[in-house]
Amino acid sequence: RRQTNNKKSPPEVILAAVEGGGTSFVVTVAKLHLGNNTKLEPEEEKVEDKEEEKEEDKVSKIKKNSSNFQNYEQCIPHTNMEVLHTTRISSSTCSPDDTLNQCAKFLKSHCPVNGYDALGIATFGPVGVDPSRPDSYGRILPSSPKASWRNVSLVNPLLEACRGEKNSLDSNRIVPHKIDTDVNAPAAAEYSYYNDKSGKEEDGTNTNTNSSLTSLAYVTVGTGVGVGLIVNDKPVHGMMHPEAGHVPVIPLDDNDNFQGYSWGIDTCPFRGKRTVEGLASSVSLSERYAFIEQQKQTQRQSQQQQQQQQPNEETTTTNHLSDTAARDALKHLPDQHPLWDHAANALANLCVTLILVNSVEKIVLGGGVMNRSVLFHKIRNRTRYLLNGYLSTLDTVSTPEGMEQYIVPSVWKEELTHGAYGPGLVGALVLARNAYHDSLLSPTRIERIEGNSHYSQHKEKYDSSGHCSKFFMHCPSLSFWKGIFVGSFASIVLSSLVFKRSKN
Repeated sequence: RRQTNNKKSPPEVILAAVEGGGTSFVVTVAKLHLGNNTKLEPEEEKVEDKEEEKEEDKVSKIKKNSSNFQNYEQCIPHTNMEVLHTTRISSSTCSPDDTLNQCAKFLKSHCPVNGYDALGIATFGPVGVDPSRPDSYGRILPSSPKASWRNVSLVNPLLEACRGEKNSLDSNRIVPHKIDTDVNAPAAAEYSYYNDKSGKEEDGTNTNTNSSLTSLAYVTVGTGVGVGLIVNDKPVHGMMHPEAGHVPVIPLDDNDNFQGYSWGIDTCPFRGKRTVEGLASSVSLSERYAFIEQQKQTQRQSQQQQQQQQPNEETTTTNHLSDTAARDALKHLPDQHPLWDHAANALANLCVTLILVNSVEKIVLGGGVMNRSVLFHKIRNRTRYLLNGYLSTLDTVSTPEGMEQYIVPSVWKEELTHGAYGPGLVGALVLARNAYHDSLLSPTRIERIEGNSHYSQHKEKYDSSGHCSKFFMHCPSLSFWKGIFVGSFASIVLSSLVFKRSKN
């Protein structure tokens, strides 16, 4: 019953991605390169019980080739995704509605007629990431420090913009999509990179017998501290998503009078006192620097008074550094300044927590603060010190050489410049790519790109997730067991009736 030998070329996969940052949104349209070896098999008519297996084989081949992080010349480094269009939209000067409208307008202007193949959204949090909770899914949660963004839906307007002209009136057309935090998304990208890289040379030969990663933590250190976790190929969500930036730490000095940043007093766990974010974020570092300068000034004034000297004009008029001046001063501080030791200690405490609680196999540190490269050396040494030889049998975390490969910088640059894309944007694209992969086994997706006859005949039997919604009534593969069940039940009923009559 074979039919046609028409060969199909790999479908052109166009992805949409949005990185929602604290001050701007980056919107990108990209092409997913499937690789030269990806070929869809000629469509064949088979009996129903073989058709699904055939589709899974096709999907596996597409997924394998579209996951490999190859160095295509036109692609983002270490990916197989080529940026076609991108723009940055300010969110600090626009309302949430205006920001999202501009994002949607950009996506519509480059949207394929049939819509995008998938959408990925990596956003500041906290954000609802559980699709089973429609009241919060895709929305910035009410606990967000960004008051104007609370309860704002990111998913709805962006999905609508991705449907395409041909599907604009089709209410059943839902673009495959994923939304996650701006730390879980980069974690997924880093995880994919290291697993594809593991044990492979440039020619694709396997040179490493060690198994690939099953877990990875991505830590971003900027105005806040966020942690993304990937375990067994999936981002950790649980009740919400990890907020490990708020775990408490042991201070570097018991006599340290700076206990944490001012942001945390109202809403953060532990009121922001002696937490990772309270001691290592750029906000905290700026406030600590101003605190140090204020202490120095107070000491000078005290010394002058003891010497019975009048304080000069400068010491009486300069009481506090402005936030802007403190932030600017951080850029020019030498690597030997004690402020960096405090930051390294807080982040090392976080690394130890991740090691002991999650037993992660790699920790990636990113964010603007980590552009101070000396921090990596300080954090690795402090992490080993805090572990206190407890995991001495594991060279990865007990030796300097192991730590060099265990706590590492991000593969991608932090700031978006010409030809450079940060881990947040790459993470959003990886979310889109993963959503595309997941959709390949969805009957609606198979029908759209393959013209699957089995699904066309039985589409009313499936729910939106691609699973049989009417378990015994419609699943063809369960027809045999349905008959056994009904026959056995009927036999039991008849036997009991015969037994009762014979007894009477």
